[in-house]
Amino acid sequence: MKRLFLLLFNLYLISSFAQNTQFANIYDVQYGNEHGGQLLIVPDGYIVANIGVCQDIEDGVGCSPIIKIDKSGNLVTYKIFVKHLWRSPYSAIHNVNDTVYICGTDDDTAPAPYKWRVYKCNNNLDSLGGFEKSYFGDKSLVLKGMEIKGDYIYMVGKELLELNATDINFWIVKTDKQGNLIKKRQLDTVAWFEKDNYDVSIAQTADDNFVIAYSSLQDTSSWYYSEGRRHKLMKFDDDLDTLWYHDFGLNTDYFHPIVEIVEGTRDSGLIYTSLISLIDLYEHGEISKDVLNLFGEIQKVIFKLDSNGDVVWSDTMWAKRYTPGTGSGSPVYNITDAHEMRNGDIVIAGQYEDYKKKIYYGLIRRYSADGKLKWEKIYEDENIEGEIAYFYKFQEEENGDLVCAGSIRFDHTVPDESFEWVVRLDSTGCFEPDCGVSDSLQVIHVKSGFITKTKEVISDYTYSEGMILYPNPCKDYIKVKVLKEFHAVSSSIFDIQGRLLVKTSGDKIEEPDISKLNSGIYFLKLTDKYGRSTIGKFIKQ
Repeated sequence: MKRLFLLLFNLYLISSFAQNTQFANIYDVQYGNEHGGQLLIVPDGYIVANIGVCQDIEDGVGCSPIIKIDKSGNLVTYKIFVKHLWRSPYSAIHNVNDTVYICGTDDDTAPAPYKWRVYKCNNNLDSLGGFEKSYFGDKSLVLKGMEIKGDYIYMVGKELLELNATDINFWIVKTDKQGNLIKKRQLDTVAWFEKDNYDVSIAQTADDNFVIAYSSLQDTSSWYYSEGRRHKLMKFDDDLDTLWYHDFGLNTDYFHPIVEIVEGTRDSGLIYTSLISLIDLYEHGEISKDVLNLFGEIQKVIFKLDSNGDVVWSDTMWAKRYTPGTGSGSPVYNITDAHEMRNGDIVIAGQYEDYKKKIYYGLIRRYSADGKLKWEKIYEDENIEGEIAYFYKFQEEENGDLVCAGSIRFDHTVPDESFEWVVRLDSTGCFEPDCGVSDSLQVIHVKSGFITKTKEVISDYTYSEGMILYPNPCKDYIKVKVLKEFHAVSSSIFDIQGRLLVKTSGDKIEEPDISKLNSGIYFLKLTDKYGRSTIGKFIKQ
């Protein structure tokens, strides 16, 4: 009996250790912009897409580093697209039927026409083709957000009437999965300050519709409190027809790094984060002047909305007014992502800015479904002094773990030296089970590893499909037709986990043997004598 007990106890310890999947790593993926960290969970790991300025390749050139890491945080693949994807808008990465769509767009400081680029790949970042578009009909748009539903891509973009214009047009666009225009409509014409580059958020809802969150400057001609940024929500169907529209009010901060966040919930409602203006509330008699003087002009708010956009509950993250040199003020919350968890809880993530200490922490707050704060934690890496860190995107794993992707900067005086930071925490925001849960702020000290890997630099990507596989879906056979001059010497077939199943050379390349493959999704890779390759996807029934 004693032996049996010891055996069971050892198995329990092994099982508990195996389930401890938490990690924290800084990846040697350098980029020069404060935004990034688009995160996607795939069956065997995570894909993180970013934006940057590839100083070690060509100074001042826009680039997009994309990495694949496994479930333990090991860096598997590291690719950099030079002068191509570059700027990633909000919600710029999606996985549809085991094809990953990674989207990029030109910067809005350049003159039109603007290019919208989509890189399609499998879960290992191997190319499945892609496309590049400059016009949707007669409009060239700077893409600000995208969603994919069925056979269509839905986007919101801005049309600059002229470079550095004070007015712009917002458009919503529907295309097929090759970027061909199906329909477009003008959403709004808004005032736009020339230094304003804030994102627009678009999300699908559980009732198969879409919601866009955006903001506009009410007036750029005056700096008085009555002018400022007005926050708006609009819900539309898959034919781009408006279902409802809400104005969420005014704030007076022109330059605060706002990211309008909207995400769908299972009850067809929404999570929405924005700013409120205390000056606006003061003018309407809702707060006193003492409150205004104490807390300052703007505060971050999270809203839970129903399917009609009406407020179910809200929470304001109060921050006292900060006056340099006086020691007054309190840290500020910046929210960059929000999701409903499998158990109905609401989790938000972003940055916690302590201006007095000049330290910026990663932030996570977890609420119950009815809006009660369960816990909040901020994350500081012990190896870095005076860091600037934040979480930009996060996702929930099947076991409830939270995976966060963001940025960490070793020296806040060097603006273009941010590195990718990815952490995996348990459902209580802990690396270890005994770190505790409290509705008061907890500081979690992180000891991140630093991981490097040789990168693959891609500077000549053509954004075109490399082959046709037919019939597709197939049953007993499949044929391969290459669309451009490509002298393949071998073909390889992989499953969605990346395992090699069939390898063919010679005359059999154009009709590989698939008779022993089970029903499922597969990738076929052609390789030439120089090691260059092109990949296609097929389904065997």
